[in-house]
Formats: sequence, C-alpha cells, structure tokens
Amino acid sequence: MTEFLEKAWNDLGCQFRDARQFEKAIASFDRAIEIDSNFAEAWYNRGNALSDLGYLEEAITSFDRALQINPVMHEAWNNRGNLLDNLKRPEEAIDSYNRTLYIQPDYFAACFNRGNLLKDLGRYEEAIASYDRVVEINPKFALGWHNRGNLLSHQDRFKEAIESFDRALQLEPNLCPTWVSRGNALSQMGQLQEAIDSYDRAIKIDERDPEAWYDRGYVLTDLGRLDEAIDSYDRAIELQPDRYEAWVNRGSILLTKLQFADALIDFDSAIELNPNDCIAWFNRGNALTGLRRYEEAISSFDRTLQIDPNYSMASQGKERAIAGLEPIRR
Repeated sequence: MTEFLEKAWNDLGCQFRDARQFEKAIASFDRAIEIDSNFAEAWYNRGNALSDLGYLEEAITSFDRALQINPVMHEAWNNRGNLLDNLKRPEEAIDSYNRTLYIQPDYFAACFNRGNLLKDLGRYEEAIASYDRVVEINPKFALGWHNRGNLLSHQDRFKEAIESFDRALQLEPNLCPTWVSRGNALSQMGQLQEAIDSYDRAIKIDERDPEAWYDRGYVLTDLGRLDEAIDSYDRAIELQPDRYEAWVNRGSILLTKLQFADALIDFDSAIELNPNDCIAWFNRGNALTGLRRYEEAISSFDRTLQIDPNYSMASQGKERAIAGLEPIRR
C-alpha cells in the first residue's frame, strides 16, 4: 500500500509539472519522499520542478540526493550539469556530463553541452572531439555540425569547417547563422565572391540579421566594391547601432572616398560607443586633417598615442597635421 502511495504522489507531481503548476508539483514530490526517503525518481523529479522555478542550488541538492540513491541515473547527471552550467561552474558541469556519458555513451545532448563548455574554456581539441562524437551519435543534428564548423574555423581549419557547415545546411537549409559562418570561412580562404553568396543566402532567410550585413560589408570592401559595402554597413548599423566596429568600417570607406565630414560623423559615433578604439581616433584625425581642422586632428592623434604609444601611423599623421598647421600660423 505504501509503495502505491509514493508512486501515486510522484505521478501526481509529474502531472502538476506538465501543467506548469510547479509549486504543487514540488509539494507532491515532497509527499512521495516523506513516504519513502530513498525514492530516487521523486528526488529527481523534485529537482526538475525546482529548476523550473529557478531554484538552481536547491535543484542540484535534489539531484545529488537522487544520485546518492541511484548513481547510474544518467538524466540526473545531465540535468545537474545543465544547472551547474547556468551557475557558471563549468568544470563541475563538465564532470557531470562526463558521468552522464560514462553511464550512457550515446546521450548526445550531454556530449553537445560538454563540447560547448570545453569551447568556452578554450579547450578546443577536446571540444572538437566532443562535437565529433555528437555528429557520430546523431548525424542529423544540424546544430552539432554548425558548432563543430565554428570551432574548426577558430582553429583555422577552414576547409573542414566549410564541410561541416555544408552538412548542417543539407539538414536545415534555413539556418541563417550557418550561412554567415560559412561565408566567414570562405572569406578566410580568399573565396570572396563565394563568401558574398553565402551572406546573401543568410540575408534572404533573415534580412534583419546584422551579422550577415556587417560581414558582407567587410568582404565587399576587400573586393573594392565600396558603394555596396557602404550599403551593407548602413543596414548593419540600422539593425545594430551599438556595434562600434560598423561605424569605424563605414567611416573608413568614406575616408577613402574623401567624404571627410561624413567619415568624421561615423568616427565620432564609434568613439562614443568605445572611447578606447585606436583606429577610430586615428581615422578621426585623418578626417579632420582632410577638413583642414589641424589642431583638432593633432588632438585626435595624441589620443591615439595615449591609447597605443606604438601606433607609428598616428605619429606620422600628427606630423602631417602639424605641417598643415604651420602655414596657417604664419
């Protein structure tokens, strides 16, 4: 009779959790545990409900109790790892995922999450090995191929990265971030037009993706297609106005086109977002020199050299501005 009651309370708790009535679910699991304190499944379910409410430490304590009773409950090890990840305790999370995979080697979610954490910790070879295992277990998991490709790109293994992105896109052709990452890898290999084609595919899927527009502008600049690059940066800035690099890059193109006043506006916008960006201050000085506002230019070059005393081009720019100022003073 007692065994029936504890199971009934546990089942009721699961029903409450499915209905998103988490407090009632926890109360039901507590009743099950009062009847049998060694009911591992109830401790596990209680941990999940506590997690749903954001009580992460308490949830981990419940999972720990479940695992004391049943050390091979791989779902508890996995969920414990997820919570430790959320609490920014990556090494402990990885240990939990390792325990999951020791018990259940084909549990690809734990393998994927472990790969993400290893990547964040800079343990790239281990992370790639984890992603390799992910796509071995589940070759139809597009995000596994995507993350694997990103990490291979980070390791300058661009050909392998593109192959990984292509596998992801065969499975899910509308993965916008994968088209962008593929474009970046192609760009690194010098295949610039192919990179543009990838960015265009990304934009066709999501025309409001600022990363696609930004990266497209960068590659168009390398191709010398400056007006198109400006158009791309216009969209990137419209969608993500707080990305100072986009302001710097668009300003640099305007500077090349001798549109000094417009370039100055962009460099000022970049500096407002990031007051310590050397390139913005340096190019601001160049724009001011082009406008013959030499004293302001000298101040900009001085600020550049305060940030980076070894920025030799800033010293040269300052000398040009001083030379431009001398005839005016005479």
